[in-house]
Amino acid sequence: MRLKKLLLFLSVIFFTALAGYFMANMLSGNRSDAMPMDRQAEREKFILSKLDFPLEAGDRLPDSQFMTLDGHFVRLSEIISNRVIIAFIDHKSDYSRFQLKEFKRIIECDDKDQALIIISKSPIAELNALRDEFAIRSTFLLDIDGEYETSLGIIIFPFNIVVDSGLIIDAIKPGVLGREYIRDHCLSVS
Repeated sequence: MRLKKLLLFLSVIFFTALAGYFMANMLSGNRSDAMPMDRQAEREKFILSKLDFPLEAGDRLPDSQFMTLDGHFVRLSEIISNRVIIAFIDHKSDYSRFQLKEFKRIIECDDKDQALIIISKSPIAELNALRDEFAIRSTFLLDIDGEYETSLGIIIFPFNIVVDSGLIIDAIKPGVLGREYIRDHCLSVS
């Protein structure tokens, strides 16, 4: 009888410890079937494989002329003087709005508004409203009729391209950028 109670007690302790081990691994995300590549990079790679995006890191982003919100025309090469995130947004996209909120929170508090250029085919009134709502001082450019976005095959928003002062692509980031990525980018801008 004593032996049965001891075995039952040890079995309960063993299975409780085993259940605790599996729960701890599940909650911490340490799963044995996890992919070796982090989820963000995997997601970006998957999205880019499904898009017909003609460029990759190391290529030169085509220079083009855009209209500013005050009606002036500028070329990308005229306004980019250092490493910058070019964010393609759509005013109707909740993800674009979320990304603008993150840009505001991080870039502006570090006084790095020159680290971001926002391009959109949205109407000027909508872009002005977004700029005012999020109080973003960064450059907003209008892609008239969406010709530039279409030429690059951009169909999801936000879509981000990191370029240097020569318009050489450093990274292509579809979707919302993570807070850490934005902060690291801002710290790299001189």
